[in-house]
Amino acid sequence: MNEQRKAGISRWWNGGASTSLQLSSLRPIVIALANNQAGAAVAAAQTLGMSETVATSLTEVLASHAARWALLALRCPDRYRLQWVEDGVGKDLDQLSGGRKVAVLLALLLESDDPTPLVIDQPEDELDNRFLNETILPALHRVKGKRQVIFATHNANIVVNGDADRVIALEADAHQGRVDAAGAIEEPHVRQAVLKILDGGEQAFGLRRAKYGF
Repeated sequence: MNEQRKAGISRWWNGGASTSLQLSSLRPIVIALANNQAGAAVAAAQTLGMSETVATSLTEVLASHAARWALLALRCPDRYRLQWVEDGVGKDLDQLSGGRKVAVLLALLLESDDPTPLVIDQPEDELDNRFLNETILPALHRVKGKRQVIFATHNANIVVNGDADRVIALEADAHQGRVDAAGAIEEPHVRQAVLKILDGGEQAFGLRRAKYGF
């Protein structure tokens, strides 16, 4: 409405119509114009508090089909349909497993423009490493520098392949927890803590490497 640059329409719109107008009130105007009934459209507009002059001006503005659709869109709420698409087949959110739901929502969180810090607790409980590497970690790389993301995790892929700026390795007993190592992963004591806690130690890491044949 404000883009019309017509004083009478703008005055009516800013005078309260912008907050009180309902979509059902606009439909008679659009229907009348679609049926080439300009007089009926003017009469319908006058019931919304416009003078005859302003109502006539509005019907002139709404002469095009595109303008009438734009008017109806004023009170048309956005509708979002979230789908997981795999092999060209889309599934709605309520048709997905718990893990897939977490995957979709986590991807959306990381792609949003919200600058507030984001804390995520053990996403690997619901997500496999393939999805983490193909979707979550690239999104995490894109958000770095724009948003602080804190992961509580036992997954080495998130820490190492996610290029964590700061790693805090924790130890705990029955009474309390403590910081075992903290710093950048390039620091030897931090790297050793990551190897011990997330990869099971050098022996476990070497055994997996031998099993893979690398």
